Amino acid sequence: MTQVPEHEANLKIYFYIMVNRLFTVAYGEYIALLMSIKIILKTIT
Repeated sequence: MTQVPEHEANLKIYFYIMVNRLFTVAYGEYIALLMSIKIILKTIT
């Protein structure tokens, strides 16, 4: 019967939160980039 140590479980949770935050930031920047491209295209045409 294998038992996961407490600190190891906390590390996994911390890692998951960090990855989740990274994805959220990347997604937000992607949306902002799309919006700015739309605005640029509107001003050109």
